[in-house]
Amino acid sequence: MVPYIIQVAAFQLVFLMIYDAFLKKETFFNWNRIYLLATALLSVFIPFIRLDAFKNTIPQQYIVNLPEVIIGNTPTNQNTIQLETVIIESKPFWTWENILYLGITLAALLFAFKIAKVILMLIKNPKSKFGNLLIINLLNSNAAFSFFHYIFLGERLNEKDKDAILKHEMVHVKEKHTFDLLFFEVMRILYWFNPMVYMYQNRIMTLHEFIADQEAVKHQDKSQYYQNLLSQVFQTHNMSFINPFFKQSLIKKRIVMLQKSKSKQINLLKYIMLIPLVFGMLIYTSSFAQNDDKVPQKEEQNLEELTPPPPPPPEESEETKKEKEERLLKLKEKYKDELEVPFAVIDKVPVFPGCENLASRDEKMDCTSKSITEHIGKNFNTDMAVKLGLKGRQRINVIFKIDVDGNIVGVQSRAPHPSLETEAIRVINTLPKMVPGEHNGKKVIVPYSLPIMFMVAGTDETSNTNNTNIKPSITEGEDILMLSETVIVGYDEIVEVPFAVIEQVPVFPGCEDLASNDEKKRCTSDKIQEFVSKKFNTDLASDLGLSGRQRITTMFKINTEGNIVDVKSRASHPALEAETIRVIKLLPAMQPGKQKGYPVIVPYSLPIVFVVQGDEPESEKK
Repeated sequence: MVPYIIQVAAFQLVFLMIYDAFLKKETFFNWNRIYLLATALLSVFIPFIRLDAFKNTIPQQYIVNLPEVIIGNTPTNQNTIQLETVIIESKPFWTWENILYLGITLAALLFAFKIAKVILMLIKNPKSKFGNLLIINLLNSNAAFSFFHYIFLGERLNEKDKDAILKHEMVHVKEKHTFDLLFFEVMRILYWFNPMVYMYQNRIMTLHEFIADQEAVKHQDKSQYYQNLLSQVFQTHNMSFINPFFKQSLIKKRIVMLQKSKSKQINLLKYIMLIPLVFGMLIYTSSFAQNDDKVPQKEEQNLEELTPPPPPPPEESEETKKEKEERLLKLKEKYKDELEVPFAVIDKVPVFPGCENLASRDEKMDCTSKSITEHIGKNFNTDMAVKLGLKGRQRINVIFKIDVDGNIVGVQSRAPHPSLETEAIRVINTLPKMVPGEHNGKKVIVPYSLPIMFMVAGTDETSNTNNTNIKPSITEGEDILMLSETVIVGYDEIVEVPFAVIEQVPVFPGCEDLASNDEKKRCTSDKIQEFVSKKFNTDLASDLGLSGRQRITTMFKINTEGNIVDVKSRASHPALEAETIRVIKLLPAMQPGKQKGYPVIVPYSLPIVFVVQGDEPESEKK
């Protein structure tokens, strides 16, 4: 978004500099009007235009989110179950995107207010018809302006001057100048932050006055017209989409322009400068896009080189193993008849609902850990970051117990801010009823300690310096299960993930029941190819007089709802491009792709070879 905004402003600045330096003083008013309107539009659309966008292989965005790397050994104890660290991300309200939308909303409201003001003047003041025009007689006013086919004339205007003013405003109506001004009003709403848009509107308003003056003086003496301009008590309405007759800042310019001789026809060649200027901008935007596309591809190639393999766990000596076994035996004996038993010695661990049917203790532990992580990530109120003005990483430590009925009890929390403590307690209390732990054939209470890392997105991610450790509520560390820091990686915006690296691929209807990701990939690709082959209109060959092999390159995306979007195509004939886009848009809604459990957008590139019947197909080229 930011590069696009910069490009639009830069292109408009160049166009305006050319206008001010070479064209503004010419009397080719209608040509200048076309120039201002055309270049304002071109500056908005040129950044989207790519020369030879499909000439080379369509770039793939191989951006891989690598997991957190921990370097060095971390101390552990026998009562610790290792869960992943939870990072709960929160996006602050005052982002550039939200400021942009807020500005657009305010600009639209201001425009609506100005329209309402004009409508009010239409309703409150007397009206009369003059041919196809509607004259509005403004009470207690000496203003004069036009809006579409309405001409507003103040009742205090000198009667002898009204005729000249009316002819002037009729030119605005005839030339449909209001449409020009409304076009720039829309530009001002969408690009309210861009000063070039306001400069464009100022220049087009000045040009409108030159055009109207030029026509009006054809039916009136010039000196008398000058007197009309200079003799009035200047009053007008401050509205950017009307053509006021009296505007003090323009009077001198209008008189100077009226006195100028008509520009020579040879000066029309100045407008040819627009051709190389636009061509240069197109070259720039195309090369800019290519550079953007190449960077991610290079990064992906080096991922394996840059990411070192994880170090192997250190081997334990025979003596250490013996010590651990003896320690466990002592612990089991200690908690033989206790109601509350630590995780390290418990016979049957507490289990999250849905994990009961897994075979081994480790599988149940892993399933329970992932389920707790997912629950916290989904239910924690991330909007608190904005409300509390939090920054960086906020560490929250929580202790709780799973009782003999599987309920969560005894929840306590410590954090840098009381609201974070309250929210952590609330979320832990919403955990579902578990299958309780068992020891020596009876149900027991199992204590847990859980650190949560709340990371505020867009701010410094260094660890919070506040001391938020919680002292165990029972005795020492071996009496309480210290869970490791849980990490939930959430997205604060919809991201785009390439097909080659996505964890859960988009799935074509009918491929959902296949076992592996690779099988689903192959099935989806085959189904898409089969669909395109069936739906493509092969009669185009005879209609267009095509022969041989016609290569078509297509790019599209499957969005987070599974719908086909952003379809683009490049072929040797526009009709082939249009047909390809039509067929791709007919593809059915799919099961969307997912990355780290979140729906994502997946880009596709599909080469199509249209072999005209009767021509011998060649072997497929890579």
